[in-house]
Amino acid sequence: MSRQYLSLSCLFLLMYSLSASAEDKCPAAEILRPDVVKYDTSALTFLAYNHAVDQLVRKGQSTGVGVRYDGFDLSYNDAQNIASMYSSRTNTVLSQDASVSLISSEIPPDNRKAFLDCIRAASSDIEIFVKPGAFQKQSFQGTIEWHPTYTVDITDAEKDEREVNIVTTNGTVEYGERLKLRPNQNTLFQIDRLDLDLPFYMTAYIDKRASEQFEFPARPESTIAIELRTLTTDVFRRSGHYGPEAADWGPFCIYPQKGGIMLPSTAVPTKSGSGYDFDRRTEVKISSSRALETCIIVHSGGVPDRVEKYGHQVQGTLSVAEAFVRKLKY
Repeated sequence: MSRQYLSLSCLFLLMYSLSASAEDKCPAAEILRPDVVKYDTSALTFLAYNHAVDQLVRKGQSTGVGVRYDGFDLSYNDAQNIASMYSSRTNTVLSQDASVSLISSEIPPDNRKAFLDCIRAASSDIEIFVKPGAFQKQSFQGTIEWHPTYTVDITDAEKDEREVNIVTTNGTVEYGERLKLRPNQNTLFQIDRLDLDLPFYMTAYIDKRASEQFEFPARPESTIAIELRTLTTDVFRRSGHYGPEAADWGPFCIYPQKGGIMLPSTAVPTKSGSGYDFDRRTEVKISSSRALETCIIVHSGGVPDRVEKYGHQVQGTLSVAEAFVRKLKY
C-alpha cells in the first residue's frame, strides 16, 4: 500500500473557502511570509506552505510571500515543479486535514486563529494546536481552545463548564481527557503516537460539538534534497593571434546528476578574465534554463585591432541547484 501523505494533484485547496469579504480581510500573505516562519525544515511543511502560496498567487494576494527550501530562495515556478516532482515520484496523497494541521502548527501562536479563519468557510468552535515540529515526534503536547460562536447554556449541574472528550486513531491521550473548560478557555493535552509510520488522527468534542479533524501523516520514506551544481569553462581568447573577430563558445550545460530537476531561478552565470576593455567586450549569459538542463554561452565582442595589446581572455562559470528525491533512514 502506498503512503498517503503527499500528492499535489490531490492537495487541498488551502484557500478554497474564502468568500469575497473574507479575502479582503485575510492576512494569510503576511502570516505565511518565510522570513517570519521557517517552512524549509521538512518536505511535508514545505509542500503545505508551497500550496498555500499557490492559492495566494491565484487570488492575487501573494505580495511579500516567497518560497524557500533547504536554504535556497526559489521562484514560484521552481517551487511548484519541486512539489510536483516529489508528488509524482512518491505517489502519495496529503489530505486536506493533514495539510491544515501541518501548516497551522508552524505558524506563531498569535496568528494561528486568524490563519484558520482565512481558510475555512466558517469559524470553528474548537481548535487544536500543537508546537512546531510535533509531527516528527512520538510524543507531543498541544492545546485545545474553545471559543464558542453560540450561547452556551448555563445549568445548575454544569454551570457554563463543559467536558473535553478526545478521540484518537493510532495514538493515546496521556493527558487532557475529561478536563472541563469554560468558554474562551484552553487546556493542555499530550499525545503518544503508536507508530510514526502510521497516520495520526484526533478530534476534540465539547458540548456535543466536534473540532475539525486534526491529522499528522505517516512519516515519509523520502525527502526533498537540493544541491548546488557548478561548471567552469575553458579560458577563451581574442587577439590578433587568436582571432580578433567576435565569437561565441558553448553552450556549456549542467544536467541533473541525481535524477532530479534543475531549478532555473537559482542559476547564476559569472565571468572572469582580463585584458583590454575586458568587462565591456565579454559576457557570460544563460542560453537555456529548464528542468532538465541549464546552459551558458561565453561571448566576446572581439578586439578593435590585431595588435596584441588589445587582446583579452574570458572564462565562464555557472552554478545552479538540482532538486531530487532522497530516501530517508530512521
